Amino acid sequence: MTALAAEGFRRFLAAMETREAAADPDPKSQLVAAGLGYIDFAGQRPALFRLMFSSGRPDFSTPELAAESSAAYAHLTELVAAVTGARDLADVASAWAMAHGLADLTAAGRLRAMAPLDPAERERVFANAMARALPPRR
Repeated sequence: MTALAAEGFRRFLAAMETREAAADPDPKSQLVAAGLGYIDFAGQRPALFRLMFSSGRPDFSTPELAAESSAAYAHLTELVAAVTGARDLADVASAWAMAHGLADLTAAGRLRAMAPLDPAERERVFANAMARALPPRR
């Protein structure tokens, strides 16, 4: 389970980076795109997402999993710092909580109100919600 979770974090980071590559280059657009990649990953791989974030089975003290999960977290902190101009844990927590909450609700099939929306409209709603969670530049 630990090796699977490590591979999951590699794929998770790749999903965020894929979205970022297609987004505008400004920091806010990059952070929102990473959040959309986060949601994509959870929706496409809900069992792996749960293993990584909701299970006590992986051993995060192993070097491989520690490195992969730390790389994903470091990526988030860099994106937040680029938006805010500071490295503030509350800013990171705000951005992470919004992306993770939407991803978790998506993976669990709990966003029933989003079901009638076409994919582009659903993405606009997610992007707007994530943008609202971002603090202003300092």
